[in-house]
Amino acid sequence: MLLFDIGKKYKGEDKKVLIIFCAQLEESEQLSDEFDMKIISIRDISINYSIRQSAAEFLNSFDVILVDEAQRLLESQYNTLMSLVDKKIIFSTDHQQTLHESEKDSNIEYKLCHNSQVKELALKNKIRTDIEMSSFIQKFLDLKSNVEPYDYKNVHIVYFKDSKSACEYIENMERNNVFTPIELTEYIDKFATRKKRQKIYPNSISCHEVIGKEYNNVLVPLDSYFSYSNDHKLFSLYTNYCGYYPYFEDSEIFEALTRVKKKLLLVIIDNVKLYRVLQSILTWKEDILTASPNNYVYEKNYSTWEKAYDHLEIEKDNKEMYASKMELNGKNGQVKISYYPKNL
Repeated sequence: MLLFDIGKKYKGEDKKVLIIFCAQLEESEQLSDEFDMKIISIRDISINYSIRQSAAEFLNSFDVILVDEAQRLLESQYNTLMSLVDKKIIFSTDHQQTLHESEKDSNIEYKLCHNSQVKELALKNKIRTDIEMSSFIQKFLDLKSNVEPYDYKNVHIVYFKDSKSACEYIENMERNNVFTPIELTEYIDKFATRKKRQKIYPNSISCHEVIGKEYNNVLVPLDSYFSYSNDHKLFSLYTNYCGYYPYFEDSEIFEALTRVKKKLLLVIIDNVKLYRVLQSILTWKEDILTASPNNYVYEKNYSTWEKAYDHLEIEKDNKEMYASKMELNGKNGQVKISYYPKNL
């Protein structure tokens, strides 16, 4: 993880380093011993230092403070950190991983970006996942995303008609230590005492439990409530049919998908439309690059893959032209399409 590398750098400069996870962290002592740095959950500050020692006093004992998933900070916690004097504080945030309405209301990332004392640095997509996996995840979440197609050999999709069959399959994949199943976080309705978004497989890890963590092989179930909006982005209809659910489901799915290091397995349940869309993404590169003959009489450059994809058929000199092949120019980032006449 990037923050651990940063922590090691400052520790090498003889600085006292603290890493704060704004998520569940049961193995904090083990990690602290392993990396020889103080590593805690934000909850440890709230619970352990509220009586014996103030949070500010504890934080002031460190030279460098690294905060992971800072978009989940409470406003009071953010204010405490920002009140510290002569401290180097590095916040890691990602608005796509905002899971709850309260986190959206606090909008910590916005506060940081508009604070004149804070220097903002943007990271590339390839931090946890490889570029191929990143391309698939972006395309899956937003069909109009401007990403390059790949073969997606480490992405697999299976379909089940009902939850019972899916549960048996997930259990088998988890039992053999092949995949780590991650599902939407369950919520107990305080008024109806009814469980919302009950897990398909009881032993799955919730999206909130995996924040800040990563796994070699990840399995994510997707049910019939998932679809695509008019602007081609993945969303859920769950609250339309089942009432209040406090978490943003698209962000939860993003959280689950981005935990993967090697292989991703999507289990689609009673959602043929979604299954077909996913299959089209998996064959996206093949469909575009190899579906047509390799003969061409005209070439044209486009600024993005999306624009190129929108021009697989054109009219040139009163002739209908079809795309023969597409190539990415590594120097200028443009996409070149070679066309051939329809009656060739």
